[in-house]
Amino acid sequence: MQYQENVRIQRCGNRAGDTYGRIELQHMVDPKSVIVSLCGQRLYPKEFNIFGWPIFTKEICDLFDWKENSLERIHGKDYRLTALVTYDSANVHIDPHAVNSLDGITNGIKDLESLNRLLRDRVIYDKLLGGGKLNKYVIFGRYSLDEFGQVWTLGEQYEIPGMPIACTQSEFNKAYNKVKPDEFVSWGSGCAIPSEDDSCPWCTKKFTIEDVRKGRFDTINGKVAHRECAKQYEHEREIDKIIHRIMEFIYEDGLTFELLPNGYCSQPCCAHKPWFLCHTPDGDIEIGWRKRVISIEWKDNFKPFDMSIFDREDVTKWERGIHAWGNDKAYEYIKKVKEFVNPKPEEKKS
Repeated sequence: MQYQENVRIQRCGNRAGDTYGRIELQHMVDPKSVIVSLCGQRLYPKEFNIFGWPIFTKEICDLFDWKENSLERIHGKDYRLTALVTYDSANVHIDPHAVNSLDGITNGIKDLESLNRLLRDRVIYDKLLGGGKLNKYVIFGRYSLDEFGQVWTLGEQYEIPGMPIACTQSEFNKAYNKVKPDEFVSWGSGCAIPSEDDSCPWCTKKFTIEDVRKGRFDTINGKVAHRECAKQYEHEREIDKIIHRIMEFIYEDGLTFELLPNGYCSQPCCAHKPWFLCHTPDGDIEIGWRKRVISIEWKDNFKPFDMSIFDREDVTKWERGIHAWGNDKAYEYIKKVKEFVNPKPEEKKS
């Protein structure tokens, strides 16, 4: 059956921070039938999502915004631009037993390819059912498959041993209450499960179903990675951000450093991100990230200077320390102190 819809091109973002445009339609779509036109110009999608909905480049999002801004000046601020989409509905069949029964899910998960097919087909089946009508299951005792086809990860501290490949949500809750009767089970945010073709960007090993069964995942620059690999990446990145991009630019000679425990947060989310005790020719500096600022403290053995040189800076300060909003400010503050305690000969004279 053929349809026509007037719809907006929505600007979206992915885990890597890339921008793309998406058109949301009322039905499952046969991608080969799609014709999109905007103000009389035909637009060709760069790809289609699992529903067959068109995906466009960031530049098409820009074009949409610019055209809408131009038309608002003519028709008023309430004007809303739409693209015309003509398409045929897709003839899609999903086996209900395979995606919405305990037996089908248990026997269907063989490897990463079959797992990803199951998750994809549950999303499509949810669309065909009208949304929110799927049965809830838990796989590997750590991933919740909800009624909308979404996947949620169990918090690491809530795991219980000996869970089957799949069970119903109520069966999981009963097993959980037996092991941890006084604790409320908490499911985290949506999770990143690798596809059968993905490899970890840090250790470069190809993912397997065992990684999903026993491991946990995070992302590195939008790419799915083993959680421990992501922590190693962030550990090395902290050294690069603080030592290579700040301290070594200021103290080109005579700089050594020690790793310190994170001085802001000792929880698993941050414990792998070190702080630093930097030994410079002028004395020691302790430095590290505190959420959105960099904490800098000149230790007692550092050459004396007056913190009043920072009087114009509207940031948190203390007897021998200051918070810097980002790398540029941290560089500025440390360099300023270095120059203050090492005046040029002509400055000494005056």
